[in-house]
Parts: sequence; structure tokens; C-alpha cells
Amino acid sequence: MEFKSIVLNACEVKFAKEDPGFFTGYGAVFNNLDFKDDIIMPGAFAEVLKIGDPVDVYVNHGWLRGELPVGRWHGLQEDTKGLFGEAALMMQMPSAQDAYWSVKGDLARGLSVAFVVHPNGYDFNLDGHRIIHRMQKLKEISITTDPANEKTQIVSVKFNHDIEKAQSERDIEDLLRETGLNKMESKALLSRVKNILIGNVAPSDVEAKSMATILDRLKKIG
Repeated sequence: MEFKSIVLNACEVKFAKEDPGFFTGYGAVFNNLDFKDDIIMPGAFAEVLKIGDPVDVYVNHGWLRGELPVGRWHGLQEDTKGLFGEAALMMQMPSAQDAYWSVKGDLARGLSVAFVVHPNGYDFNLDGHRIIHRMQKLKEISITTDPANEKTQIVSVKFNHDIEKAQSERDIEDLLRETGLNKMESKALLSRVKNILIGNVAPSDVEAKSMATILDRLKKIG
């Protein structure tokens, strides 16, 4: 799963006057070179949009922490600038009200899209930039608090080629932590994998329950 963020003025977020729970904006911008040397091309989302799976609104990708969505996107479509749509916040939810007032008060400053690139959906140009032209999954588009920060601007676990670069336990731990696991959870998962590979005894009930929680979270990433 990868995440791309853009600042609020580039998102062109606009709230409807008659209903404060509705707003429009861009979840992604085309032909824009980001901090990870990626460029999303027009048409990249066409296939997943045609499938029509629901796309929820979260705050700072809250699904990674088991949080509920605060709304849902409607009418997502590609135009010449990027991925545009209208979002409806569930204003009966306190978390949605917080999200609304955070945007209105300039505390939340952008949108961030979570997606999976199709295994055959990218190539590289002569400058080494990854050109993304086909998505496999559009998970959600979040309201984000700090898209200007490089680590929140681009947070990615590129399973199609980054895992191949992992040369040590530390590299794998770093990849796991980028999925939302904390340091202790990442180390626990690595330890469990090693135990499985060398045929050690089964884990305790407490360890098994902890591992089940971690594995469930990893399933959500993909």
C-alpha cells in the first residue's frame, strides 16, 4: 500500500454552503514528480474507478489504527488535473466534526490517497523516475494534517520492488513499521517468522493472540 499527499491549496478543497458535511477536492494530481521520484499519469485510476468499490474518507489513514471512516467519496473521476470527487462527512460522528473543523481552521492541510500499484502498472523513465500508469486498488482518500512533511507526503511500502532490496532483519523491520506496526510489533512478527522457519515450538496463547492481531492489520494493508 502506498500513500501520496498534496497540500490543501493544490487539492482545491471546497465545502458546500448548504451542507457543511460535503466537500470537493483532488485526492491525487497527475504529472507531478513527488519526493519518491514517482509520477502518476492520467488514466492510472481508470480501471479501479470502473470497478466501483466504495472509497472512504479517513483522517491520517486511520484504518491502519483500526479507526472508523469519517465519510465516503462519491463521483470520483479523473479530469485533466487529477483524481477529483465529492466527499460526504458523517457529521453525526464527533470524529467527522473534528475533521471538518480541522480543515476549516487550517489545521488539516491536505488530502492523501492510499492505493496499490498494479504489478505491471509502472515503468521507469531515463531519469529513473517511476511512471505509474495503472492502479490495482484504491483504498481510501484521507484528510491529512501535514502533507508538507516529507515522511507524511510519501509513505510507502512498495512490495513490488522494495522487499527485493531488503538485505537484513533491520530492512524488513523498517518495511513493517511503514505499514503501521510499531517497533515491538515488527520485532514480534520477525521473531515469529524465524520460529516458523526453524521449526520451534508453538507460541503461547498470549503470543498467538498478539500475532493474530498483527497479521490482521497486515491483511488490511494489501
